[in-house]
Amino acid sequence: MALAAYTEGAGMPDAMRDCYPLVVPRVMDCYADERPLLRSIACFAMPKLVGRRIRGVKDPWSRVLACTGKATRDACAEVRSMAVRALSTLLAYGSGSGAGGRSTGVSSHTPRLVDDLVRARQCDMDPETRCAYLECVSHLVGRAADSLTPADMDRLLPPLIDLWTAQPWDREGTCSSYPDNPRFTIVPITMALANIAVYGKSLYAPYAESIFSKACADIEGSSQFSLPRFSL
Repeated sequence: MALAAYTEGAGMPDAMRDCYPLVVPRVMDCYADERPLLRSIACFAMPKLVGRRIRGVKDPWSRVLACTGKATRDACAEVRSMAVRALSTLLAYGSGSGAGGRSTGVSSHTPRLVDDLVRARQCDMDPETRCAYLECVSHLVGRAADSLTPADMDRLLPPLIDLWTAQPWDREGTCSSYPDNPRFTIVPITMALANIAVYGKSLYAPYAESIFSKACADIEGSSQFSLPRFSL
């Protein structure tokens, strides 16, 4: 974990490069370890180590993406939570380094990732993990819209829309699904949907009317509150 965190912040100093061919394969093995702590460590560490040219180590991007996606439905809630956060990072920023320095992205993994996210949604999530899950769906559409099908969107998007439309508008914008957690509000749901609308384009179009109707209703409702007055 320390090496991964250091790598994320400072890159790979020459003096430490000999460590990586030893450490990376060992961390990869942790994805399948019987101990939840080590599975969680793998989910945390590997997103910081992929996409880098490590002498003697084939870039594990594809395997990391597959293993992290699978871990989002792990039997252990702590592993699932870490995996969802790690997957969000991979989908937002990650890419592999293919042969000849060619960058490899997310699109070739789309069908499996859709399956992973659909199955992960059926697991219990705390509010912060749920926020990260929404980001995963949003980032997947943003990175792989060209490889998604209408059937994929029909599996991913309706539950997110249902969560959003179920939220009554109030001045604080709190999310009624998690009323005791002030960090989870309607805002992350709205941001995820906005990103999906931008990048999903025609795939998003069948869902636009219901989202637009909800937005209009919320705007109309918010206009009933008086705005504070300020003096210069």
